[in-house]
Amino acid sequence: MRLEILPEAKEDIVEALLWYWTQQPGLEDRFESALDQKMAQLSAFPESAPVLFSSYRVALIGDFPYAIVYRIAEEALVVRAVWQSARDPLALFSRLDLPGDE
Repeated sequence: MRLEILPEAKEDIVEALLWYWTQQPGLEDRFESALDQKMAQLSAFPESAPVLFSSYRVALIGDFPYAIVYRIAEEALVVRAVWQSARDPLALFSRLDLPGDE
């Protein structure tokens, strides 16, 4: 399945990579590898992660306190966020396109 990473999710990824690099150089490579592995797994098996809310699913990223928040749309897996688990979940829900929000 084609993978589409939305701009805000790309920003999440960059922030995480920079943070891990400042903590311990090389740790950002481990995070990126774990993220790439999970994205490949989700592309192959998009329904393998549990539903978080409405049409959004959530998949944990290896040993890191991050999750990929995505939905399946036609022929694409659309990544809406790469969310750090300590962040406010209400901020995440405000980012999602939920039914009735139009």
